[in-house]
Amino acid sequence: MTTTHHNKPPVEKSTGAKPSLMDAAGVPVGKSIEWAHGNTPTALTEREKQLIREKCRVKSVNVPRCLQVKQMLVTMTPAQVVKKNKGRKGFGERTVYGIHAALSQARGEGKR
Repeated sequence: MTTTHHNKPPVEKSTGAKPSLMDAAGVPVGKSIEWAHGNTPTALTEREKQLIREKCRVKSVNVPRCLQVKQMLVTMTPAQVVKKNKGRKGFGERTVYGIHAALSQARGEGKR
């Protein structure tokens, strides 16, 4: 079903189809990646928040922004995250690399 408006291309209305795995977020599981909807990180641990405060040199953590960066870092490098969000407030190179360093450190703490 399409709807046309004056001077605008036809717009497809949603048919309620299930989302495909092309839109899903990948989550590393061991040495593989699991692709499924609902695999996005939904919270930061207290240790992650503490490390982000230290690495980014801030008093309070902007949790929604950090979760966005954490989700993007699942499938992108920090440089790609910076490039994708160029010009957006709070997504500068220093911030993204600080969040990446903190999350990497928090993930690798129990390995030694």
